[in-house]
Amino acid sequence: MARKVYTIHAELADFDQPKTWRDFKITHTVTLQTLGYFLKIMFEMKDAHLFSFRGNN
Repeated sequence: MARKVYTIHAELADFDQPKTWRDFKITHTVTLQTLGYFLKIMFEMKDAHLFSFRGNN
């Protein structure tokens, strides 16, 4: 069975100049909890930061 791989573009909404973003790939097995952990590492966030997931639909 082939693994599904998704390309994710994550951007911080409150930082306009300069834009702060990351592009990365994850497999279909990554949970939202793990995705949140990845985002905290990539954006160097502490556990005090709140964030939410939103799609571009």
